[in-house]
Amino acid sequence: GIGQRRSGQVTRLQVAGRGPIPDSGVDAVMMNVTAVDAANPGYAVVYPCDQNRPNASNLNPQPGDVEPNAVLAKLADDGTVCIYTHIAMHLVIDITGYTFGDVAADAGSPTSRIAAGLDYTCALRSDNTAACWGRNDHGLATPPPGTFTSLTGGSNHVCGLRPDGTATCWGRNDSGQATAPPGTYAAITAGGGHTCALRPDGTATCWGGNGSWQSRVPSGNFTAIAAGSAHACALRASGVAACWGDDAVGATAPPAGPFVSLSETQSTRACGLRPDETATCWGDTSEEYSAPHGTLTALALGRWHTCGLRVDGTVSCSGTSFVAPNPPGGSFTDIVAGWDHTCGLRSDDTLSCWGRDSFGQATPPASDFVAMATSAGGPAWCGLSADGAPSCWGLNPWDTPPPSATLSAIATSSNHVCGIRPDGTAECWGHDFWGQATPPDGTFTDITAGRDFTCGLRTDGTVACWGRSFAATNPPPGTFSALSAGEEHVCGLHTDGTISCWGRADAAFFETHTTPPPGQFTAISSDSLHSCGLRPDGTADCWGEPNRRYGWEPPSDEFTSIAATGTGLCGIRTDGTAGCWSSLPPDLATAPPGTFTAIVATDDRESDPAAESYACGIRPDRSITCWGSLVRDGVVL
Repeated sequence: GIGQRRSGQVTRLQVAGRGPIPDSGVDAVMMNVTAVDAANPGYAVVYPCDQNRPNASNLNPQPGDVEPNAVLAKLADDGTVCIYTHIAMHLVIDITGYTFGDVAADAGSPTSRIAAGLDYTCALRSDNTAACWGRNDHGLATPPPGTFTSLTGGSNHVCGLRPDGTATCWGRNDSGQATAPPGTYAAITAGGGHTCALRPDGTATCWGGNGSWQSRVPSGNFTAIAAGSAHACALRASGVAACWGDDAVGATAPPAGPFVSLSETQSTRACGLRPDETATCWGDTSEEYSAPHGTLTALALGRWHTCGLRVDGTVSCSGTSFVAPNPPGGSFTDIVAGWDHTCGLRSDDTLSCWGRDSFGQATPPASDFVAMATSAGGPAWCGLSADGAPSCWGLNPWDTPPPSATLSAIATSSNHVCGIRPDGTAECWGHDFWGQATPPDGTFTDITAGRDFTCGLRTDGTVACWGRSFAATNPPPGTFSALSAGEEHVCGLHTDGTISCWGRADAAFFETHTTPPPGQFTAISSDSLHSCGLRPDGTADCWGEPNRRYGWEPPSDEFTSIAATGTGLCGIRTDGTAGCWSSLPPDLATAPPGTFTAIVATDDRESDPAAESYACGIRPDRSITCWGSLVRDGVVL
């Protein structure tokens, strides 16, 4: 071990000639590096002392954690390795082996805090938990809890390395690509339908799809590994690349080395960086797939484009114009590419994404939401950050972006959004066919939006509604403390705890959906053709189409918060965990583990069998986690 290190300190460690390590001829050593007692969240970087410190980190410790990682570190010409500590921490270093030959520093498989695939993106937060957004097939955008040291994205699955070196994967698993074998790993890479990884001793293993022998790994030791659509490549200690799997276009026939790193790819090509920092690609190397010219520190290979991270931190892209437009300016420390989009991590740990954004994959949500809303009409969401700024993502049906003003509350429908400004006045945007986005004067304390109407709770407790007449013209008298709108009806919680509902004038609809049970409630939630209320004892009572048609009843759990869906209910239990129940099989997907502070949900399959069913919850750290299947125009999002 080398003991306590200061913030910003560079430690020069003599390796060659020490203990069993020969004093000459050694190019790299395998090190177990463990960080203990980190003062703050931060990172450590291992690199040869005669080279510039790279942008990729080898450790990302958190306060109180014991974080180990296996590192293959290239030595400087004088046999030294340098360790940069971003924050104060104790370091324990054990050297477990060494190699001869021309190998790359940090194993050529740099620790990545971002990952991308077909139509999704994932990133590690500052606390090293994972956040994902975009298409949520197979739970892609619902990462498991816990911390990671790195992430890798395949076409439809994601894998991450845990601080103890084990691997966790999620997403599509039809070929076993998301079922990692037990044991520890030094690097991991996800491909089209398979996953490959390096063990700490440098041996490689692959699992998942094997139709093109992409999971049949050659023998020997490697220093880096990268998977493609149906192939994989790895680097020997000499810098020579070995590839296996689908060779229809030459992806498994690499040119002569040496290489210092390899790049993951979403396609049938492969690329590597030379010691002079230039890129060489093989396989499908049409002009649109060619790597940027010049000196580079990293490559990101999409399905129809390639981006390179230059030595000055700027990004250059080539390929199909609609997925690889001019990238944003400024400098980056890491880049990844999905099929049609690219994301870069800046030095301040913020993300910038560009390219196709059809599923919100290029629009990373903020990580400090305090409120959110969703609509029954489409996979679109809005949230309020801690400073009151609105942000919307997903398939935005509202035509116009959210305002720049801050808001204290927000509500969405299938075609418009409304919010309350800090001064209590209402602001709306989106479609305004029926005047639903033209609020009246006055001040409000709560707001809710239905399909073609909006209702607001005035400061005196009375209700004002605007928009299409069948739901908006006749709110009942009296004072209320909360409102919640379904597709064509509204329910309000009176100040005495009773509930009144109003809406479509049709007698059958009115009787089914707007006749709440008697008694007192503490909260109200409506969606589509259904409403639920929270009783003072924490149990839920529901009314509407699922109850009338199927005799469905909510669970007997006790809740602190509820969100009615068109076919049932989602809620946060008293222990903070979430659950969802439905009158139509299958239930809205099982909520992910962990705790939540707020929840919204929608499931309109009762009125439209092809409709969306999904839920989102706010975590205690103000991040958002979503789950369920999103369906729009026959496409599962």
